[in-house]
Amino acid sequence: MRRILPSGEFTSWFTKLLPHIHLEPTYAPDAMDGKLGHLIGLNLSRAWLLEGIISRLPAADARSEPLSLVAGKLTQAGLNGIQSENYQGSHWLGTFAVYLLSGRVDSFA
Repeated sequence: MRRILPSGEFTSWFTKLLPHIHLEPTYAPDAMDGKLGHLIGLNLSRAWLLEGIISRLPAADARSEPLSLVAGKLTQAGLNGIQSENYQGSHWLGTFAVYLLSGRVDSFA
């Protein structure tokens, strides 16, 4: 919605959709488990999407700072999780990290 609605309409829509966001990082108890590795990707994709949301909020929006803090926690947890050399996660988690760290919040890729 942030890509198709004008900024003011997006802000109104976002307020109605999610008046409060309470996200905490997820942790994979075993980073070598390919299925649990998806939790690492969840952190990275959530952080990337939050950065995109923040980019569309008005500069003075009070939600920007708390959302940035949450995005930072998710980013840190995600990046810490991909330090494993395990192929199960390393072959795709890096892509999520590149999307996030490149700052390309408007990329559809």
